[in-house]
Amino acid sequence: MYFMFQAIGEPVYTIAYANLCKVMSPIKVEYTSEDGKTKQTNFRRMLLTKCQRKFEKDRKGDESLKIMQKEIESAETVRNYELGDF
Repeated sequence: MYFMFQAIGEPVYTIAYANLCKVMSPIKVEYTSEDGKTKQTNFRRMLLTKCQRKFEKDRKGDESLKIMQKEIESAETVRNYELGDF
């Protein structure tokens, strides 16, 4: 999935990468599943799965970041209160 990262890093070529995905979408691809078995899928399904996992990973990271920001803000509020900086 090298070109997926290239497409993200080089937005000038977005149309070319999109056309490449369209052409490659029906191609059958073999992969090893989590249980160690060799399976086959098409390129389109593999690309969609990879994109979805990346999206979910980034989304979880965003939620963790928001929680950490709230903790920092509450700690700063407590610190300001203790120092008398209201």
